[in-house]
Amino acid sequence: MNPSPIIQKRCLTSSSKPIVRKLLESFSIVEKCRDPTFDTGCTYCRPQFPKGKSIEFDKPLNNTKPKVWKHLLVYTTDVDGNKWPSRIELAPDTFASNIHPLRKQIQSPLHPVLISNVALESHQDPNRFKVVLFPDNLIYYIQKDKIQIFAELYLKPGADSHEVAGIDWEKNMNGLILICGHTQRDERCGIIAPLLKKEFELVLNKEGLLYNKYKNPGGIKVGIISHVGGHAFAGNVIYFNTAGQSIWYGRVFPDKVQGIVNQTVENKTIIQELYRGQI
Repeated sequence: MNPSPIIQKRCLTSSSKPIVRKLLESFSIVEKCRDPTFDTGCTYCRPQFPKGKSIEFDKPLNNTKPKVWKHLLVYTTDVDGNKWPSRIELAPDTFASNIHPLRKQIQSPLHPVLISNVALESHQDPNRFKVVLFPDNLIYYIQKDKIQIFAELYLKPGADSHEVAGIDWEKNMNGLILICGHTQRDERCGIIAPLLKKEFELVLNKEGLLYNKYKNPGGIKVGIISHVGGHAFAGNVIYFNTAGQSIWYGRVFPDKVQGIVNQTVENKTIIQELYRGQI
């Protein structure tokens, strides 16, 4: 089915400003991440990074998130980020490679759109791309020949929307926790991402929050995302909730996962020491 004109108009004309106000109103702030209360087996693991590729601990994290008006997540057939080229648009016949030549035509400098690959459950439909758009919190299924129309309707402020054959949608019903694991962009992310992904899955499962197709279809999905800036602050983690809000954290190690799940996911609290920004 296609979205009604009212929904499309809301999606197209929304700005990041109301979302920021909503986020600050609904989330409290705490300075420190809570200490773990149990060991999953790797809660206290510390990955070893190559020489010259250490994590930056001296610079403040706040406002290190890139300026983003909307964030488009593109499902891929990959199970992790190891095969993504350093720039995702270099992979042929992908959503990123198809939209890249159009970006200067369709994007407003004042309303930047970040396009990221994600490795969640694999999307295998060769005829349609599956994407999730935030803060709209909508999933779109887009035929290849409709990419430009989609971009003009949904990735530009104030565009005049109308129903388009070949673009189907549904509301996203799952929270997402995505960890930057773009190995070919920066190996620090590739090293720490698998540890964090496993730790989040174990902790969320213990709390009854992890997505399971049959047992918990409304649960939180955990996956890998391509480069989101700030690889010196690895691990980079973004939590997307079903209200369309996203919170960006940096310098996340496995021992911070329980705190993020308890404080941010369950209790709507921003952890200041990890906080990079939000959409």
